[in-house]
Amino acid sequence: MAMTGVQACAAFDSISGSTVATAATIAQVAYPDMRRLGYSGQLATAALATGGTMGVLLPPSVTLMVYAILTEQNITKMFLAAYIPALLAA
Repeated sequence: MAMTGVQACAAFDSISGSTVATAATIAQVAYPDMRRLGYSGQLATAALATGGTMGVLLPPSVTLMVYAILTEQNITKMFLAAYIPALLAA
């Protein structure tokens, strides 16, 4: 269930691009079920929090766009460069 929560965070991050929205949404959905299945509160919270922070890497990340603009880089190349690290993290 914890790994499924992280994968759900990765999928939602790739759609929304916001780490805060992902952490809040997935936590509302997955946390009660994880507690019901016997996960400790610390493990459930940690798994969902780390999954929610992957939004920085997963395109279309707002952070990647801002960084590309500030450093005058191509946004498409930044997104392509972020895919492999994001998939490895997920």
